[in-house]
Amino acid sequence: MEAPELSCKTLLAHTGQVSHYTRIQHWQLRDLVKSSTVDGQTFLWTVSSRDNTDGARVDYINRYGPYGQPGAASEVYYELSWPPTTIDVYDGRYLAVGGHMGIVDIYDITLADRNPIHHIGDVGNQTVNNLAFIRHKSGKLCLFTCSNDKSVRLFTIDESGVELVVRKTHRVPANYITGSPDGEHVLVVGDSEDATMYKISTACDGLRKVRQFSFKSGAPAGRNDGVSMAAAFSSDGMMLACGTQSGVTVVFSTRDVLASSTPTPLATIASSQHNSHGAVRTIKFCPRGDYDLLIIGEHDRAVDIVDTRPFRELARGHDAEINTVIRRQIVPVEKDNHGAICGVCWLKGGETAVVAQERRLFFADINIPARHSTSVTELA
Repeated sequence: MEAPELSCKTLLAHTGQVSHYTRIQHWQLRDLVKSSTVDGQTFLWTVSSRDNTDGARVDYINRYGPYGQPGAASEVYYELSWPPTTIDVYDGRYLAVGGHMGIVDIYDITLADRNPIHHIGDVGNQTVNNLAFIRHKSGKLCLFTCSNDKSVRLFTIDESGVELVVRKTHRVPANYITGSPDGEHVLVVGDSEDATMYKISTACDGLRKVRQFSFKSGAPAGRNDGVSMAAAFSSDGMMLACGTQSGVTVVFSTRDVLASSTPTPLATIASSQHNSHGAVRTIKFCPRGDYDLLIIGEHDRAVDIVDTRPFRELARGHDAEINTVIRRQIVPVEKDNHGAICGVCWLKGGETAVVAQERRLFFADINIPARHSTSVTELA
């Protein structure tokens, strides 16, 4: 039975916008905005491109910031010689970008030198669909990639360079990879409505598949098309979510996923839009766990902000005390003047959400008083 839904208008409030260019390189790959804090200043990074007067195309990383400062501006920061499809940042230090040609470049964003510190030119022979920095529990910094060639790769990074540690063959083209907060697991989704959980070995030299599970049964009738584009863990690792091309986001208890190949969803959230407009492109739990929010970036026109407190109570085993209610705010983002949605992220601290569109950055702040004015039991 589908959970009842309460419409909400008070989770986020639009607080501003700036002109900024982001370019979608593949119609489905939209996780194209990331934030980082360097020396106390916050910057936003997106992938973009422009056409020069001679008709030549230049691909680049576009940086905006420092956020909230009077001199904040967009700047062409790293020029590339190939079209980028995915970007990630780590701890105010590193930025990695991957693209169509099986290429990954890694930059040290603390340096004045704008050349990559590491270049990986052989990440398969097809598109790098997604990459992610993950700090393993051993302390090693890892970079994971997943590609159209059905591969998942684990690289380690240190002062001496980048090393390919393992390559796993995935069952289908792999579209997205994300790591658990404790650095023990990675979750991969691709061209199916299954997700695969891998455990990183203690020595950080291997990946072992520990669970493959389906979320097809959680989708409403008629909203299954066999492609998954996004995944995320909550900040404490208690929950995970997977999103599909058909516009459905399914939330699970991580504990249940690790215990069973047929976990019961905590919640299923279907887009209010149909066709490709509502396709799920990005999912991000708020990094501040006590806010208990999930942002879902759709293909265009809207993002969803969802209150995850009822799901968390279910994940804790409090199902006898609370009914699952989906409390959601649908935030419209106008397309005609600003373009399609290119990605969503949270600024450090988790109080501001960012929506990147092709021609702007859209900012919305959490309504903190309203956030704490309604208890989870009042939502039941």
